[in-house]
Amino acid sequence: MKIERLIIIVLIFLLFLAIGIGIWAIFRPTFILTGPSPSPSLLPEVVSPTQKPELEATVSPSPSLSPSPVGEATESDEVLIKEAIAEKHGKSVSEANLSIGENDGIYATGVVSFAGEIAGGWWLAAKTSGEWVIVADGNGTVLCDDIKDYNFPISMVEECWDEATQQLVKM
Repeated sequence: MKIERLIIIVLIFLLFLAIGIGIWAIFRPTFILTGPSPSPSLLPEVVSPTQKPELEATVSPSPSLSPSPVGEATESDEVLIKEAIAEKHGKSVSEANLSIGENDGIYATGVVSFAGEIAGGWWLAAKTSGEWVIVADGNGTVLCDDIKDYNFPISMVEECWDEATQQLVKM
């Protein structure tokens, strides 16, 4: 009698284990995050184990939005980027608390919060025609449509979300 009871308990345990593994397999993330590519390419790679795109889009700057050939960060960049993000959000420069994470003189990224707000968000900026433009900002994933006309370094934008395909695109 004790052996039959033990066998029933083991079978019930195995049944629950199988159900748990099945649920995990159904609801696990459908994309795989990998480290940076040793040889970066301008062609995005869709990061999905089940589907690859038929066509690959190239990411290149448009003629009207091409960055100016500066190449070096300056102290005034922080002030100019702060002015651009404050203007975009209808805030005064004094309300903006901006931090630059990376700036190569043409492209920059960092975080910003405004006075009176609990949390802030990330931002991406590009210098076009000598002026800093806030290309994208927010709290979630970078949208591919927002950055498609720019050629941000992979160190600043490793991936973006493609609304059309509903897939994460690795740059």
